Amino acid sequence: LDIGRDWTFTTAGIYQTGQAYTLPQARFSLQNNPFSSNDLNGLYSPLLNTERLPAYHRVDVGFTKTGRFFGFADYELTLQVLNLYNRRNVWFYTYSFDTNPVEESAVEQLPILPNIALSLDF
Repeated sequence: LDIGRDWTFTTAGIYQTGQAYTLPQARFSLQNNPFSSNDLNGLYSPLLNTERLPAYHRVDVGFTKTGRFFGFADYELTLQVLNLYNRRNVWFYTYSFDTNPVEESAVEQLPILPNIALSLDF
């Protein structure tokens, strides 16, 4: 969207259903592991990709200014904000074997992320 004086405005909204993932059904532990001095802990999952992560969504906005840089180069200055409303989308889950039952923790993607870019074309 052209907003005047060589400035443009852009926006993008993204929505996706959650990615499929495999939900563990049980845990196992191999003690006296012949290949290591540590016990081997694992998760058992009989069915693959039967669950979904929470829905993914975010909004990005940006402003771009174009012009001449001191008369010898064309420039493009971009100011962006990705994930404008700071949505902490789940990337994947990790599992801690230190507790019983196993503790599940969400690993989140990047929070709000400002970005500045300058491009010169000689």
